[in-house]
Amino acid sequence: MFKKIKISVLVFLFSSGISLFANVNHNNSACQTNGFSGHYSFDDNPLKNKSLTKKGFTDNAWKWVNKLIKTINIQQGKNNTLLTLYKAQMEKNDLSHKKMKKIRNKIADLLSRNIIFEQIKFEISVLAASDQIYNVIEDALLNATRIVGFADGTAYGYTLFNVETQMIDIKIPTLDNQLALFAHELKHAYQFETGAVSFGIENVKCNPLYDQNDELEAYKRGALFGGEKMSAKQISQDNIYRKLPKEPLDATNYLLMSKNLDDCHCLQKISNKFNCVFRINGFTFIPIDSKI
Repeated sequence: MFKKIKISVLVFLFSSGISLFANVNHNNSACQTNGFSGHYSFDDNPLKNKSLTKKGFTDNAWKWVNKLIKTINIQQGKNNTLLTLYKAQMEKNDLSHKKMKKIRNKIADLLSRNIIFEQIKFEISVLAASDQIYNVIEDALLNATRIVGFADGTAYGYTLFNVETQMIDIKIPTLDNQLALFAHELKHAYQFETGAVSFGIENVKCNPLYDQNDELEAYKRGALFGGEKMSAKQISQDNIYRKLPKEPLDATNYLLMSKNLDDCHCLQKISNKFNCVFRINGFTFIPIDSKI
């Protein structure tokens, strides 16, 4: 049976519908981009000459974004048809109390799903407008193992910062439930864009802000498109995730970051110390060979 497992190479801060740092001065003079848009570094950053000229999604990423939007639009259309039907039934006033309650619950569920679908479209628009580039790579090594052509193992996806290209690479399999895996990983990409997630360069253990709630939110997103469902309890008992903090961690409650959200020089030092990449106020902080 197909099962979605999230590789533990991501370090997430927090997930929200808007940036955690909306009230921080975006024109802080401490931030210097060193010749490429939206990437902060000291002068000796070895990545400073990697010029970024595109915005948002690569062509391959757009292919998957458009697939996701198409699926959402189709599902919203079906939901709206059902909503019209249920509302017409309620207007007849000939239903029992039990039947009326059941229909109300169905209507509430459909409306909730439509709201989430609109949230996904909003998140896509934020990523599309970013000067950080997001890419999608289909990798057969991520496919579930097969027996006589049928899946008999684990398919998975993961997201990472590509040091060479300075892109965020979303990796998904070439078979199995690709769209659900993409939706899961795209949630993490949005978390990164809004300052809610960081990615370890080499060792996930160097990242202090990865918690169980980060995965819970991504699993909920993937489940909307047929992906595996994992409850908070299941995540807390998972062999990988149970080692993560249960309480939500983010840059606003993690001591080193929370006191320095408007200090790009200090944020760069934090990136160096933990060897992780994060994005705050429209700047992507990349670790360099420097100590705090």
